[in-house]
Amino acid sequence: MHQALVNLKPLLIKWVVLCVSLVFLMTILLFQGSASSNNTISQRTVGRNNNSYTEVETNKTNSNHRQSILPPFKSEMDIAVAQSSSSAVSSGNYFSASSAGNTYYRGYCTWYAKSKRPDLPNSLGNANTWYSRAQALGLPTGSVPKPGAIGQQGMHVVYVEKVNGDGTIFVSEMNYRGFGVVSHRTVPASTFQYIY
Repeated sequence: MHQALVNLKPLLIKWVVLCVSLVFLMTILLFQGSASSNNTISQRTVGRNNNSYTEVETNKTNSNHRQSILPPFKSEMDIAVAQSSSSAVSSGNYFSASSAGNTYYRGYCTWYAKSKRPDLPNSLGNANTWYSRAQALGLPTGSVPKPGAIGQQGMHVVYVEKVNGDGTIFVSEMNYRGFGVVSHRTVPASTFQYIY
């Protein structure tokens, strides 16, 4: 019996080494799987005052595009203005518009603003950096709205369609009422800073 155990000892050692190796490999695979899952996009639908929009989060850090894909910034004032103004919402999809020369992600406010103003550079970054980067590049900016200007507030940019005589502006925008949805609203002109 002692001789049988001596003969089994090398086999047992090989079996233990094999099991430890498999556990090690599975741990590496699980770690890589969890690391790659950090680059996935998660979504949830959020309802606010009978208006729902999709909130999208990502942890991507290796992207050449540093474009935020979070929903547009909505302050209390934006919500109040949206409720009190008679704004028209287009449920149409703007994805069919030409995007030649537009490197922003389709469906977001920055993509829409760039499609309305193809003369602007692609290097303005996330919506919250458009105004400051435009200034740094020497583009004309200011606080007085003009038709055709891009308005920026927080994490959102809009296109100024019309300046009204009562101190309000009529804007078009994407991703305010829902991902990829182009909508229109009337807001106070002081809501935004402008890129001309």
